[in-house]
Amino acid sequence: SNSNSNDSSDKKETNKEDIKMIDIDKIVREIGKETYWNNLRMELESDPTNWKTTIELLTEIRDRFIAISPNMITQFKTAIDVPYIKHLADQKVLNDTDLFSIFKGIITCFMLTQSHADDKPMQKWAKDINNRFESEEFRWEIDIPKLFNDILIKLDRLEEVVEYYKNKFSSSTDILDNSDKKYKQI
Repeated sequence: SNSNSNDSSDKKETNKEDIKMIDIDKIVREIGKETYWNNLRMELESDPTNWKTTIELLTEIRDRFIAISPNMITQFKTAIDVPYIKHLADQKVLNDTDLFSIFKGIITCFMLTQSHADDKPMQKWAKDINNRFESEEFRWEIDIPKLFNDILIKLDRLEEVVEYYKNKFSSSTDILDNSDKKYKQI
């Protein structure tokens, strides 16, 4: 009996802070992202360059802009002309000038859809991209995946803002609709 009380007093109490939770889903997502960007790097390093993932990304980006603002489909399809880009890639003539032009088109899409308050940071980002493309240190396999990742993060943020305002606007129109109905009843 006495040894049992000693055993329990010798045991350390476990604090919740001591327990480290492992988020397996997060680990899998992170590994998946890393694998995805590594595959893109390998495609860009291949000779001849494999543009498959690049074209898929450009298609996704264009389609997400269209979903944000469907009334601007023509502008988005012109700025990110996937069939033309695919044609250049198939002919093995897609080059850095073409890609730089495409990225300028993506920036134009952001400028057309975002708040004017975000224009200055976007212009600074565009200038940074331009400087990177023109620098001696520019490397396709490093810079292009990073640029795509930055674009997708900015698109995620833009979609969140658009969704927020759509919800806010829809709830305010519900109020207006209800008040309008009440007004007609009087």
